[in-house]
Amino acid sequence: MPHKIHGRTCCDRSININHPRRKPDLSFEELEGLDEVVVIDHDTGRCVSLNHTAAAVLELCDGSHTVESIASELAAIFEVEQAAVARDVEQLLDQLRAHQLLTTAQATD
Repeated sequence: MPHKIHGRTCCDRSININHPRRKPDLSFEELEGLDEVVVIDHDTGRCVSLNHTAAAVLELCDGSHTVESIASELAAIFEVEQAAVARDVEQLLDQLRAHQLLTTAQATD
């Protein structure tokens, strides 16, 4: 499962890795004619370009999904083994953390 992220930033390892949560101030803009989604961080003004698979993973990072449940959903969509997808999801989450698209904030239900 390929994923792509453009840009640079340092990594925050304090983020909950069991139930990843995307920052609340992000918006997603699909680029017509391209296999990319631009994620805009309204807090910092930064933009990050993701492919559709990476954007789908980021959208599933809502604090209620576990890494395993994200991998399970993607495995069902792409009809591949969950173990292979789980490795890709872990790597992608590391990249999303490095680009500061995930937060340490807990859900406020």
